[in-house]
Amino acid sequence: MEEMELIHKVENGELDMLGYVMLNPELKEPFSDYARGNGITCPTAADTVRFLKEYEERLYQELLP
Repeated sequence: MEEMELIHKVENGELDMLGYVMLNPELKEPFSDYARGNGITCPTAADTVRFLKEYEERLYQELLP
């Protein structure tokens, strides 16, 4: 599924953030690593939001000189 289609499904309430991350090939593995590293055995949408905030911050830091 294309990213824009996934985003559209989240916006329409057809998919929560956990579903979005698990269906997004670029985010699935990093999220799985994050969950394992934090002892999360049954991830929730709230875990996904925390991951995305940390992931965004990490990407931003990588762009800084």
